[in-house]
Amino acid sequence: MAKNSRKQIRQDTEAVLRVMQEKGKNDLQKISEKAGFSRQKTWRMIKKLEENKGIWGYTAVINPELLNKKNYLLMMNIECDKDVYTKMANGKIESLLAEIGITVQDNYYTHGEYNWMLKISADDTRHLTVACNVIMNEFPDSLTDIETMEVMVPIKVHNIGNPKVKDEVKQFY
Repeated sequence: MAKNSRKQIRQDTEAVLRVMQEKGKNDLQKISEKAGFSRQKTWRMIKKLEENKGIWGYTAVINPELLNKKNYLLMMNIECDKDVYTKMANGKIESLLAEIGITVQDNYYTHGEYNWMLKISADDTRHLTVACNVIMNEFPDSLTDIETMEVMVPIKVHNIGNPKVKDEVKQFY
């Protein structure tokens, strides 16, 4: 039996990843059917992706209201030298914010008007202010700007559509 070409393997892997992005770590049979492969081939591809860190992990998309939290975006300009970048990339901010009951959901080094972005869950805007103060105290000489926004209605998170979006958006019109 001839081996598949690298191009074909990449295309097959992309097909499985597209299904998983849409449906998460769904039933293996459903992923296989939607991608058009056998369960065994799909399982092997997923295992290889997990081992090679092509798939970082699995998570549940949770309505923050169930945890009495609100989601916020923090856009920051931080003058990044090696020490600052290492702190940000190694989870220092996540640890500091976790100590005050704030969860960092996403942490991005970006290119554009702001060079760092966090998505966090906090109790309210006062809790958000505490988070900003923690970050400012951690990077007093490097942080040049910080902007915050409250997420009013999540439309889509991790490629999963909000099942309550129509009801949640109604409150704004």
